[in-house]
Amino acid sequence: MNKHLLSLLIVFSSFYLAKAQSAKILGVVRDSTDNIMLTNASINVLQAKDSILVRFTRANTDGKFNIENLKPGDYLLLITYPDYADYIENFSLAENQSKNFGNINLLLKSRLLQEVIFKGEAVQVRVKGDTTEYDAKTFKVQPNAKVEDLLKQLPGIQVDKDGKITAQGQTVTKVLVDGEEFFGDDPTLVTKNIRSDMVDKVQLYDDKSENAKFTGIDDGVKNNTINLKLKEDKKKGLFGKIDGGIGNDGYYTSQGLLNFFNNKKKFSIYNTIGNTTRTGLDFRTAQKAGVGSMNIDISDDGSVSYYFGGGDAFSNQNFYGEGVPKIINSGVHFENKWKEDKHSINVDYRYGRLNNLGFKNDLNQNNLPNKTLTNANNQNFDNLLNQQKINLNYEFKIDTSSNIKLTLGDTYKKNNDFEKTITSGFNDVNNQKINDGSRTFDNQNSNNNLNTSLFYGKKFKKIGRTLTFRFNQSYFKNKSNGILKSTNNFYDANNQLDSLDIINQQKLNNQVGESYKTSLTFTEKLTKYLSVSTNYDFALNNVRSKLNSFNANGAGDYVNLDSVFSNNLKYDVTTHQGGLSFGFKKEKTNLTIGSKVAFSNLKQNNLAINDEFKRNFINFVPSLNYQYSFSKQKAFRFTYNGNTKQPNINQLQPVLNNSNPLYITLGNKDLDIAFTHRFNINYNSYKVLTSKNIYLYGSYSFTNNDIVNNVTTNDKGASVSSYTNLKNGKSTNNFYFGGAIGGKLGKSKTYWDIGFSSNGNTYYNIINNKLNNNHSYFLSPRFSINRYEDKFGFYVSVEPGYNINKSSLQPLQNANGLNINSSGEISYQLPKKVTIALSYNYQFQEKTVAFNNNFDKLIVNSSIYKTFFKNDNLKLEISGNDLLNQNIGFERNASGNYISQTTFNNIQRYFLTTLSWDFSKFGTKK
Repeated sequence: MNKHLLSLLIVFSSFYLAKAQSAKILGVVRDSTDNIMLTNASINVLQAKDSILVRFTRANTDGKFNIENLKPGDYLLLITYPDYADYIENFSLAENQSKNFGNINLLLKSRLLQEVIFKGEAVQVRVKGDTTEYDAKTFKVQPNAKVEDLLKQLPGIQVDKDGKITAQGQTVTKVLVDGEEFFGDDPTLVTKNIRSDMVDKVQLYDDKSENAKFTGIDDGVKNNTINLKLKEDKKKGLFGKIDGGIGNDGYYTSQGLLNFFNNKKKFSIYNTIGNTTRTGLDFRTAQKAGVGSMNIDISDDGSVSYYFGGGDAFSNQNFYGEGVPKIINSGVHFENKWKEDKHSINVDYRYGRLNNLGFKNDLNQNNLPNKTLTNANNQNFDNLLNQQKINLNYEFKIDTSSNIKLTLGDTYKKNNDFEKTITSGFNDVNNQKINDGSRTFDNQNSNNNLNTSLFYGKKFKKIGRTLTFRFNQSYFKNKSNGILKSTNNFYDANNQLDSLDIINQQKLNNQVGESYKTSLTFTEKLTKYLSVSTNYDFALNNVRSKLNSFNANGAGDYVNLDSVFSNNLKYDVTTHQGGLSFGFKKEKTNLTIGSKVAFSNLKQNNLAINDEFKRNFINFVPSLNYQYSFSKQKAFRFTYNGNTKQPNINQLQPVLNNSNPLYITLGNKDLDIAFTHRFNINYNSYKVLTSKNIYLYGSYSFTNNDIVNNVTTNDKGASVSSYTNLKNGKSTNNFYFGGAIGGKLGKSKTYWDIGFSSNGNTYYNIINNKLNNNHSYFLSPRFSINRYEDKFGFYVSVEPGYNINKSSLQPLQNANGLNINSSGEISYQLPKKVTIALSYNYQFQEKTVAFNNNFDKLIVNSSIYKTFFKNDNLKLEISGNDLLNQNIGFERNASGNYISQTTFNNIQRYFLTTLSWDFSKFGTKK
């Protein structure tokens, strides 16, 4: 009895003590002009240091509020009410203090002229639910600055030299304008061309998948997205930019952009030409629909995809820094919504022309069980690509519960490619020459890709019950006409000619393919927290490929058919897939678990020799997605995915390819399936006011029964490659792991970031009947610091790293070494509207056992410009690229038993004088 009495006394004493030490606030919320009491106004008390919500209440019918049991400390009072400007005030509380705010007057937004008026300092960043919102007008940028310049000043957002955006530790994959895509999925077209003074708010959030948006059931798919909300007076009018530059040694550049905005109707047109480092739009993105080497794959989700390049046909060439390109890049964009937004349309047309002339030299070391062979390739190339692409999206919202979406994409490409390669091979043991030769490729190729899709979704009266139907169709047609000439000489131990291999062939390639896929998905909310989703997919793929190789006769005419390197193939793939998943979501926890299974039947018939090949596949795709949100700015996520890995057609029965006689590939019809397990973790914590962020990420995967290369290389340096399954309990694996911590230096505008990244893998291949175990590891710490103001800005990043590569067959031959990458920029505005800027990029690679020379280069760029007129919209700029003339193309790679080093020509030092004009006119009539 005494124990119970003592416990009660302790409880009551603790309660009394806590109550005695608590503080409270009170006040009245009303209209600033009419003195009307604002009933149900939202009253929020936030921690001053990180904006975390502490208490929440609503004003009563008299506009009064009262919040008790607050601990001593520093707080923010945030009051919101529809159609009124937010009220924010900093305050502090001592023990037992009662703070009376008295009458708090809110202003109608319609009465505000320029900006929200409230007590205390201007709040630049505000958290609204899952969205972090930046008030653009509170960040100072130079006149006519672009969105990219604005983003660099926003806490928690970084923009690198290539325009890549990282926000709160995650890569931004979409940049929208008023919630809509602008020229498709290329964020840089928005950030580098839209003017920052047009932006009212910058919103950062995790955008859900289209399926999750429609069904209301979170599937765990997130896309880090930035949405630019334009100012109301900037939604109607026009703006654009025109520039042109002329430099030494024939360098030139020009770009024009014109945009018409009329609320929901937008029209834009752009054009970029030149032969400098500015290529306009991301050309990698523009080539996503390109055609590569022949393959048929069953992907992780069980669907079947295929792509063709015609066996001996020559690959399409794009610009990735090799060579000196001449670019024409143009586009037109139109979008509109009408009839209360029930109808919407989004159309893009793009044209690109790339003429790339250059050379590259490859040095490849082939580590065999008892010797090392080195092969040198010197290549000259001249490639021309013309491409046209159109995309159309139309959506019709039938009613509040159903909608239809239609998409259409058509791409046409034409290539004219020429390559000439000189090769030579040596045995490193005695430096004996084992082969030499030359090859020329001359090819004309045309390709057309057409893709259409139809979506219909229906929401039922019961929340969470939905039915969706999708239909996808794709078609491609590829034609090529190429000439392959190759001569290879092979030498014996006495350096005498041992054998000779000569190829002189014309290759005519015709391919047509089409695919159809239907998908039906049903979702149901079983309870308040539990939901289920089930789907069935059917896919049909048909491909026809005819490749004729003709040898030249004595007169040089290509009339003799080479049946060994010719084929007439027919592919048919049919897939049935079903899936079931369960979702659980309650407060801070989100869990999805499920699996899919696909049954696929593959038929390949070589009509030329009446040879039929059949194969059936079963593909399992288990998955688990778990996320726990500690707060709106702190979350942990774990995912697991498992999938069978099917052998593709190239591995089972490839089309023989003699474009490189030194490396011939064979198939293996007895290949079995492999299975991959993949684990991912992610932790992210971000504090808005201090911009302090911490994030960690990691992934580990391993594959059982993996499909690996089996290569046999003879003494002359010629290789024959096939494939086999990895047995004896061994598995391939890879991992990556990293993280960072960053924030502001005190209350300054200087931001710092310290982090690291690491990756590694273990994989196997068989070299001359011996198993080779390859290990590769890389570790790199990172430090960066930046500060951007209206007249001054700088950025510095340093990333040292170390590579480790090990091969069990030749452990002493490796590519281990130190790497250092550093970049930075600084700009300063002088009097008389003159601005100077300087940037650098430094790269260092330490010498290795395989390559005994260090490599380093320092690229320095500079510019000085002056603006004119009242609005500073005319700019004269003199710029220099690669002032030290050190931009030498260089790459080193290690893969399996191969270690390679590549040097190539690229754009080096030049100077440009550029004149640019920004223009705008807003508020124009329709």
